[in-house]
Amino acid sequence: MKIAILGAGLSGVKLAQLLSTKNYDVHVFEKSRGIGGRLSNKKLSWGNIDFGAQYFTARDNRFLSQVESWLSEGVVDIWKFDPFKVIEGSLSRSSDQTIRYVGNPNMNSIAHSMAGDFKIHLEKRVETISRVKKKWQLTINNNSEMAQNFDWVISSLPAEQSRCLFLDSSIIQHIPREVHLPCWAVALATKGRVDFDIQGVFGDQQVSWVSRQSSKPSWKKHNDFDDLWMVHFSSNWSELNESAPNEIIVSEAMSWLMKTFKDHMDSDLKLINSKLHFWRYAQIYDSLKKQELIVDKYDGLAQVGAWLSGGRVEGAYLSAIDLFDYYF
Repeated sequence: MKIAILGAGLSGVKLAQLLSTKNYDVHVFEKSRGIGGRLSNKKLSWGNIDFGAQYFTARDNRFLSQVESWLSEGVVDIWKFDPFKVIEGSLSRSSDQTIRYVGNPNMNSIAHSMAGDFKIHLEKRVETISRVKKKWQLTINNNSEMAQNFDWVISSLPAEQSRCLFLDSSIIQHIPREVHLPCWAVALATKGRVDFDIQGVFGDQQVSWVSRQSSKPSWKKHNDFDDLWMVHFSSNWSELNESAPNEIIVSEAMSWLMKTFKDHMDSDLKLINSKLHFWRYAQIYDSLKKQELIVDKYDGLAQVGAWLSGGRVEGAYLSAIDLFDYYF
């Protein structure tokens, strides 16, 4: 059996790994240059940056078992810190018992650890799918390429992107029109001392979360800067400022850090480098409940992804397992 999986995020790669254990001919098509999806890591001349999920948690026993294996293999580490939260403009410690895990050395190391006996086609954006003689064919990269004779097409893309591909299919009625909210992600390399126990901050209406990536277990110190911060702006703010110039977004991120850390640093932070990414499909709506599996086993169409199972990293993993267990 020949199977096409659209998207090389965690759910797509996990599903491909499972399907390949049955000796199916599995092909993963990814529009980007690397795998990982929201576990994205960008390798720049001045540092490696996790732009998406900054850590993940585990609750389901099936995922906890996998995490234990990753820990023993060195694929993930535990990131031990007590987060802070912003209350009326000031930082307060927000102690909790949550165990937070990070990929080692980067978040996308998790996806790379599952790459196996299946084919990943990078920089291949699937434009259309069509049924020809009871097989699926894909057109790729502005219809300049074609891939044919698939028994199944399984999307791990955000719902909004899947709808465009499955518009004339039997499963379109089960894919919601709007699922995700956007997020501006800004990496800031800075010089200046900030209290080391500030490693993660739950923010306010402007900034939802800040990670001190330079405090992660696998971080290697850089000579050019002291810290690397990842600022995730709130969905509302990101939507209102989607078209703002990059320099404005960076300035807002720096201003927020300076204002929030004012009582926890010796002097003003100096910006050394910055990099931005606009996540159009980041968080899911709070009102979105866990979805049922979206499958047409007769036509060979299905949908997986974190948004089907609560939006977390764990949800991406579980959606792949659920589809495999029930239909393969």
